[in-house]
Amino acid sequence: QLGRMLWKLSSAEELETLIFTVVDQLHRGACLMKDHDEKVHFAKLCLMAGKKASTISAFLPASRYLNFGISLLGEADWECHRDLCLDLYSSASEAYYVLGDYASMEGHLELVFKKALSLGEKLRAYSTLITSLGVRQNTRAALNTANEVIGQLGEYLPLLPTSHLARLEVLKTQKLLDDWEAFSVDEMKTMQCADKLMVMKFLSLLSRFTFTDEQAFFALVTCRIVQLTLSHGICKESAVGFASFAAILCATGNVDYGYRLGKLASSTLGKFPSKDCHISVHIAIYGFVNVWIEPMQSLLPFYKNSIEEGMQYGDTDDAMTIAHLYITSALYSGVVLGPFLEKMRAYSKQMLEHSPLMNTLTKPMLQFTLNLLGRSANPIKLIGEEMNEDTMLTNAEEGGDSFLGSSIYMHRMWLEYLFGEYELAAKTGKRHQPIMEARMMGPRKYCTHVFYSGLAALALARKEGTQE
Repeated sequence: QLGRMLWKLSSAEELETLIFTVVDQLHRGACLMKDHDEKVHFAKLCLMAGKKASTISAFLPASRYLNFGISLLGEADWECHRDLCLDLYSSASEAYYVLGDYASMEGHLELVFKKALSLGEKLRAYSTLITSLGVRQNTRAALNTANEVIGQLGEYLPLLPTSHLARLEVLKTQKLLDDWEAFSVDEMKTMQCADKLMVMKFLSLLSRFTFTDEQAFFALVTCRIVQLTLSHGICKESAVGFASFAAILCATGNVDYGYRLGKLASSTLGKFPSKDCHISVHIAIYGFVNVWIEPMQSLLPFYKNSIEEGMQYGDTDDAMTIAHLYITSALYSGVVLGPFLEKMRAYSKQMLEHSPLMNTLTKPMLQFTLNLLGRSANPIKLIGEEMNEDTMLTNAEEGGDSFLGSSIYMHRMWLEYLFGEYELAAKTGKRHQPIMEARMMGPRKYCTHVFYSGLAALALARKEGTQE
């Protein structure tokens, strides 16, 4: 009765404020509800409460509110209240994704796919599915699913692009930008085509999961986002395209152009109030563009703010990517290792829950730090509390994970040089060199590789009296 009174007597503004109390009270007496119309109205309140809880990062209560709403509806409501059913199930699957409860997420998504009558009704569910596949390191399945969706929306990408094709697309896109870049973002038209807007959303998702192990595809996706922006107008995902293309330019030596394009990405982001793409853009700009120009130490506050923002808005995977960049930049810029180790481990624990890939990629830095603190049996081997380099390197090479392999080789070479094993450092550097040349690298690891492999070569030259 209290819940009904609050519901009936509250204005729209008051109901927004009291929504959690109203829904909690109504839920206590839900078993007494007999009128189906009243149940439908209550389900709408549950949806309202679930969405509000999600906006304040209370995803566990959100999932409960949304499931309260689902429990009030029956099979017939998929005909009479279709939009409500789709919204409840899609919202619940998104909450479960953030919570890492993939079984519940998949159960809700499966029903949406079963009941949906058109591609449009499936798009939101596909977005959640593709994101979850990427986070769980099932990149190929994410690519196949996304390519199938955008194909139905009129865009096509080759599933197995070559490096040559990627280079051609980069050159083509750069030429298009050369003809356009003088214009201000404010003078660009806004993208209006609904199908192209959805394509941009899915391309933006793919750009998040292809950088580490599908870099040719990452280049194609980035180029297509930029090309669609130039032909159809800007949207919030355009900022992701500009920022990612800026990262490609910087990695291929065109740092000044990339830095200017990064500024363009930031101004594009400022045109759209939605937070959907903020962290993805920050990853590219602060992680792979500005760091070529600005001191690493100056970027640390931006990383920390972006981590907090990503966790607040449920963008947990991107938040953990930023956390990885923060750890890398802080470690490479000379933080005091003892206190920082605990901070690294705290982030690593979060990564294990929200982004297992970032947790794995952070392991070499954790073990590297432990070695420098004297907490390993052999200071030049990445074997100890956090990892075993032999096992991890074998898995990386067998799985084609050049990003992880590169990190292991680079940190091992660094240790070998610091502990005076110059011949080993030189050999490790030579093994690392082809990996460096075959993929895009940020300046932190690239410069560290060049610096320590060069120092090892100089030490050997002095020792052996040779010029090699």
